Amino acid sequence: MSEIQQLWEKECLPTKDGIYFKNGQAQAMIVKYFPKPNIEFKEYFNDSDFIKQYCGDEITNIDTLDKVILKNLRGTVYVGEGSFGSEGFISYVDNDDSLTWVFYFEESNPFIKVTEASNGSINVISSAGYSLNIPINEPQRISILNLD
Repeated sequence: MSEIQQLWEKECLPTKDGIYFKNGQAQAMIVKYFPKPNIEFKEYFNDSDFIKQYCGDEITNIDTLDKVILKNLRGTVYVGEGSFGSEGFISYVDNDDSLTWVFYFEESNPFIKVTEASNGSINVISSAGYSLNIPINEPQRISILNLD
């Protein structure tokens, strides 16, 4: 079982902006909200190496604020917050309760609402007043929809 799956089952996540996959691979990202909203993916890294390097110091507890069981796709999406207040996460879990991928954002504010879109994607709303669209099967095609 991957490190990220083990953390997920303990309701914890690493505190490094990125997307984490069930196979232990992860990809760092930089999120900018101003002046123009943008998500830029950076290097791939191994989540196990990151977690071991920081010996648990870079781990946050998470709370789910909303979830949706997908009707057109298989699985469940969870959104919520971390224990430091400014954090947010979005995760996709398959029908076997196995984590497929999870986004962690250090400064997104909590994600408070998730809805299934008709095109194989989800829309997620942050308490900071912006929305994200994420294709379930291609999560790295994430986009910022709008800012209030």
